[in-house]
Amino acid sequence: MNRLLTFLACLIFTASLMAQKDESKDYKKMKDEVNEKVFGTVDPYFKDNKIPDQYKDESAVILAQKHSLESDSKIKWRIGLTASSGPKYTFWDIFRKKILINDQSALKEYSELSFNKLQSKVRTSLGKLKNYTFINIRLIKPNGTVKTVDVDESAVTVKDDKNEKQNKIAIPDLSVGDIIDYFVASYYQEEEGGITALNYVFGDDYPIVNYEISLQFDARIAVQYQSINGAPNFKISPDADGGGNVLNMVVANIPKIKGLIWSSVYRQLPIIRLNYCRGKIILSGMPDIKEGSVVKTDKQYPDKIQEFLASDFNDVCYNSAVSTRIFKDYREVVRKAWKQYIAKHPQANKPDSIAPFVYRYITWNDYFNGFSLETTYDNAYYPAGLERQLFRIAEFGYIMLLEFKTDLDLLILSSRDGYARENLFDISDLSVLVKTHDGKPQYFSFEDNFGYDYAVPPNLQGLQAKVFPFDTKQLLGGKLIKVLLKESSTVTLPSADYKSNNEVETISAKINPSDPQLVDVKRKLSAQGYLKKDEQAALTIYEEMAVQTGSDVDVTDDLLTQNKNRSKSSREPEDELRSLLEKARTKHKEDFENEIERNYDVKAKQVNSYKILNFGTSPGSPFEFEEEFTMDGWMKKAGNNYIMDFGKLLTSQLEIDKDQRQRTKDIYMPFPRSFIYHIEFTLPDGYSVEGLDKLNISEENETGGFTSNAKLDGGRLVVDVSKHYVNAFETASKWPLLLSFLDKASDFNHQKILIKKL
Repeated sequence: MNRLLTFLACLIFTASLMAQKDESKDYKKMKDEVNEKVFGTVDPYFKDNKIPDQYKDESAVILAQKHSLESDSKIKWRIGLTASSGPKYTFWDIFRKKILINDQSALKEYSELSFNKLQSKVRTSLGKLKNYTFINIRLIKPNGTVKTVDVDESAVTVKDDKNEKQNKIAIPDLSVGDIIDYFVASYYQEEEGGITALNYVFGDDYPIVNYEISLQFDARIAVQYQSINGAPNFKISPDADGGGNVLNMVVANIPKIKGLIWSSVYRQLPIIRLNYCRGKIILSGMPDIKEGSVVKTDKQYPDKIQEFLASDFNDVCYNSAVSTRIFKDYREVVRKAWKQYIAKHPQANKPDSIAPFVYRYITWNDYFNGFSLETTYDNAYYPAGLERQLFRIAEFGYIMLLEFKTDLDLLILSSRDGYARENLFDISDLSVLVKTHDGKPQYFSFEDNFGYDYAVPPNLQGLQAKVFPFDTKQLLGGKLIKVLLKESSTVTLPSADYKSNNEVETISAKINPSDPQLVDVKRKLSAQGYLKKDEQAALTIYEEMAVQTGSDVDVTDDLLTQNKNRSKSSREPEDELRSLLEKARTKHKEDFENEIERNYDVKAKQVNSYKILNFGTSPGSPFEFEEEFTMDGWMKKAGNNYIMDFGKLLTSQLEIDKDQRQRTKDIYMPFPRSFIYHIEFTLPDGYSVEGLDKLNISEENETGGFTSNAKLDGGRLVVDVSKHYVNAFETASKWPLLLSFLDKASDFNHQKILIKKL
C-alpha cells in the first residue's frame, strides 16, 4: 500500500512539473504570437509618425490609440495537463497606444509606464480558467530607428500577490522627439453569466489623432451600448464565423482635456458605454437582449433603470428582513435608546427629532459594529457603495415605519456630477435619499458616515428626484417594508446658498523672535455645511469620530470599553487593538502637516501644536480646529528692513493658466460656498509698514466676489477678506465673470509689504 502511495505521489509530482513546463512553453508561444499580431501586422492608423500641424506645439501627441477585443469559443490554448474543454468564453483584450514626446514635461511623465501583470488560474467546474498579461514596448527614434524595451529587465514590481503583479517599467534612452509605441494584451477565460462593462471617453490629457475601437463578440454574447454627448455610433457587421458581431469605429482629432478645471466628464465629453454578457442580458421590465444581439439603449431606459433600482431596494428589504427577523431586536434597542435620550433631554421630545436621532444612532452603531483589527484607524471617512446605502435605508425604514410610525419616501435621481438623467445606463449611475413627510420634510443621505446634518448632498441639490413611497405588507410573521413602484411622482430637492457652506478663518502672525526671517502663525478654522465635511474627512481619525458620534446619542464609552462590551466571539484582542489606536494617534500629526501644505502649497518648517475644538457631529454644529506652525520663505531681509510675502497668509488661491482663459464648456463646481478670513500681523517694535494700498481689493458680480480691506490698528496690520461662489453651476458665458474675481484673489496672494525700520 505504501509503495502504491509513493508511486502515485511521484506520478502526480512528475505530472505537475510537466504541466508547468508545458505552460511556460505555451506562454512564450502566446507572447511571440501576440507580438507578431500587434507589431508585425500593418495597421494604417499606426503607420504615420508625423505630428499634424495643429498639434506641433503640444507637450505630447497621441498619434494613435486602439482597443480591440476578440471573443471566440474556438480559441483553445491548452496550457498544462489540467486544461479541459467545455463552455468557456475565451478573450483577447489588447490596448495599444502610440505617443510622441514633444517636450521635457511629457518626457518626465512617460519615463515610466505602469501596468498590472495577471498570472492566475481559477479552478471551476470547467477546469482551470487562465488569465495572462503580455506587454511590449518599443521606441521609435526621430531617424526611424526602432528599439525594443526589455520588459523583464526594466520592470520593477511594486506589489506582488498570488494572482497579480503591479509593475513599473522605466523607459531607458527616452528623449524629446521619441515615439513610444506599446501594447498591453490580456488573455483570459470566463464562465457563462456575468456582465462586463466597457467605457470609452473620447478625451485625454493630450490630443489624439486617431482612436480606433474594434470589438468582436461571438454568437453566444449579448451586447448593449449607448453613445452620449455627441459620441458616434458603432458600425456593426457580422463576424467571420457568422452569428456574432463586430463593432467598429475610428474617431479622428480628439482634443485634449488636460487641466480643465470645474468640468464634468460625464456630461461634457463624448462617451460610449457598453455592457456585454456571456449569455443573454436580462433587464427588469424590458425585453431580454438575446445572445448574438447588439442593442442600443432607447429613451425609455432612464425611467426603467430607476424602477429597477427601486425593485432592487425591495429585494434588499426582503433579504435583510429574513436575515434579521425584520430587525426586531435592533428596533427594540433603538426605541429603548430614544426613551433614555429624551428622559435626559426632554426638549428633544418632539416628532421632528425622532428621525435625526435614529439616523445618528445608526451611524454610531456602524462605528461600534464596524471596527476590527483590519480597520484603518488613521482615517475616519468611509464612503458607502450603493448596496450598502440600500441596506442602511432598509434598516432606517424598518425602525421609522414599524417603531415610530413615520411615513417615508425613497428618492432616486442622477447627481449633478454624474451622468445626466437622459443618459442613465446602470443603477450605479443613480443616487438615493430618504425623505420624511410628517410635518416639515427632512432628508437623509446614506452615502457615507459623515452625514451628520441629515441634509441633501450638494451634488443633488436643486435637482428633480423620482419619489417611491414606502409601504408595508404582512409577511414573515410581521410587517415587511417595501416601496411602491407604480405612479411615482417627482420632487425638486432643496438647495443651500453659499452662506450655508462657509469657512471662517482667524489667522494671527508675527515674526519669529529667534529668527526674523521666519513667520509664526496661529490659525483657527470653523467650517459649516459641506466645507465641514471636507475638513472632517481630512483631519479626523476613526477613534475620534466614533467617540464623538456616540456622545451625540448619549453613548460615552471609548472603543476599548465598547470592545469589552462585545460578545466574546466578536471581541478583538485588547493589546493589539490598543496598539493600533495608539499608532493612529501618533500619525494624526501628519494630517495637520498635510493640511497646512495643501492650503499653503508649501510645508511648514515646524508644526508646534494642533487641536480639534469641535468635531461638528451634532446637527448644525461647526467643525473647528486650531494649529500653530512656523513658515520659512515668506520674509526676506533688505538692509535694515524686511520684505514680506503678506498675501501668502491667505492660503493659496486658484490661478488660471493662460491656456484655460478661453472656455467653451459649462462650469461644474462642487457647491456654492464662501470663505471669510480675518488676518492680524503684529509688527515688530520699531517698525512701520508700507504697501497697504495694494491689500485693498474689491470685485463682485453675479457669480461671486473677492474683497479685502486692510488697516493699521496700533502695532498690528489687520486685513479682512471675503470670497464667495454664488452657484455650483455656471454657463460657459459666465467664465469671464468668474475670472474677474479669481484673478483678484490670485493678485492678493502675490502681494508683498515693506516692514520698514523707523
